[in-house]
Amino acid sequence: MNEDGTVTDFGNTGAQMRRCSVNAAELPRRFGASLDAVVEEVALE
Repeated sequence: MNEDGTVTDFGNTGAQMRRCSVNAAELPRRFGASLDAVVEEVALE
């Protein structure tokens, strides 16, 4: 993204989503929880 928050590169969207999932799981893990209670993860195209 640029300074305005506009996406400038769509070429690695899959890799970015995988990294987001790893990052999202980290915080609850630190408190002994997990993402098991997450109902749904949606990727919009």
